[in-house]
Formats: sequence, structure tokens, C-alpha cells
Amino acid sequence: MSHFHGPAKPGENAPVLVPISGPHASPITGHAKITADQAKVLLDGMAYVNVHTVKFPAGEIRGQVETGK
Repeated sequence: MSHFHGPAKPGENAPVLVPISGPHASPITGHAKITADQAKVLLDGMAYVNVHTVKFPAGEIRGQVETGK
């Protein structure tokens, strides 16, 4: 299970912003309809991706979304 979380600065925690549906093969591909508010959080770099696993249910991999602004 994976999610985009936000709004949050690096090192901060936040609620789920956008869920990422499985299966989680590499690379993960897909699409989602998001609101204007969700888009702003993502584009402002205030979101992170958290990948949860059975071994680490709170999250095994976390990465802040960067936009290249």
C-alpha cells in the first residue's frame, strides 16, 4: 500500500492526500483525479510518498515530492 501524504515539509507527517492503487510492480504507473487543492500541495512540494509493507506497516520508504521549481 502506498499514498501521497500532505501537506507536510520534509520530516513532518501528514494525512493521506492521494492513495496509490496496486499492484505495486516496478515501475508504478497509473492516474488519479485530484482536486485543485491537492494539486497545489503537490506542486508546492508539500507532499511525500510513503510506501507501506507488511514488515513496516507505518512505512518502509518515504520520499518528499520535488517539483524542480
